[in-house]
Amino acid sequence: MSDCNLVTICGVITKLEKPRFTPAGIMIAELELDHQSSQLEAGIQRQIICRLHVTGIADIAKKMISFGTGDHVKLTGFLTLKSRMSSQLVLHANSIEAVL
Repeated sequence: MSDCNLVTICGVITKLEKPRFTPAGIMIAELELDHQSSQLEAGIQRQIICRLHVTGIADIAKKMISFGTGDHVKLTGFLTLKSRMSSQLVLHANSIEAVL
């Protein structure tokens, strides 16, 4: 099994959920990120548009809720399934920063 699972993506926060807490009191924050870019594929420019669900835990969650909808951010993290019963991918953020 490979340890290669690193995603860096920029976009606009379109939805920021109210934070919740685990039974141990650890904060969990969730947001939706809209991404648009132009990428080169097989020598042709391709317009990319996607929406990602993002989860942050503990210190990253605290930082995530300091942003608001409409803010441009850069996120780095890893992809995983939302749950064992879901095929939906979620980005678990390890860092978030404003993009000016």
